[in-house]
Amino acid sequence: MRSHFIISPGNERIAPVVEHVAEVFASRQGTLLHQGRNEIRRIAVGTGSPVVIKRYKRANIVQRIVYTLFRPSKCRRAYEYAVRFRQLGIGTPRELAYAELACCGLFRDGYFFCEECRWESAKTALPDEGSYDAQLADAVAALVVELHKKGVLHGDLNLSNILFVKNADGYQFMLIDTNRSLFLEHEPSREQCICNLMRITHRRDLFERIFRTYGRLRGWSPETTYLSGLDVLERFEHRKHLINTVKKKLKLK
Repeated sequence: MRSHFIISPGNERIAPVVEHVAEVFASRQGTLLHQGRNEIRRIAVGTGSPVVIKRYKRANIVQRIVYTLFRPSKCRRAYEYAVRFRQLGIGTPRELAYAELACCGLFRDGYFFCEECRWESAKTALPDEGSYDAQLADAVAALVVELHKKGVLHGDLNLSNILFVKNADGYQFMLIDTNRSLFLEHEPSREQCICNLMRITHRRDLFERIFRTYGRLRGWSPETTYLSGLDVLERFEHRKHLINTVKKKLKLK
């Protein structure tokens, strides 16, 4: 198996982990932080700070061809986009390395290495039910305004991918799972902004507050902004429901 990896300057201490990352995951070293489509582990490296490693779901044959010949892999984009986010003054855990493993000449597995951030997820303070932090909701809306004005469309903009800490100056944020983001040379259109913000939450009262605050900060009508976002969300949820219904019927046959 052929491997290709990049380590950011000054982080050579993690080279042994990067070079043998497949073995690290195969032997389940470190602490498991997340197990799903992707797997995330925290690894102690010597006496330095722990390293967080994300292993992306193994690429299918189409993705293997695409990531080999036509498009940067998810792990490479995660590494390069972290640099771009910080250059734009947007918080994200500092990139340390990425590793691409290939088999038979085609990309197969990707790993992204970054510094650990133990800030709280906005999802915990803005849950699907019960009371929520209204000030944090407003701060999240302001964060998205900043992103959009800088020409950034986060590829998976939901509360789980927003980490925060509150201090005397207010809220500070770190964005994660940025590899599907878009960087535009101009400010996105109103429609692009609303569609990008649409999946921030499915909780209706929280959705309304964030959208109204977003609209007010943009100088748009809060009512129109909210209703436009709600329309997009309801159409999205309807399509998703239809797809899930079809999948269930196919499984029953």
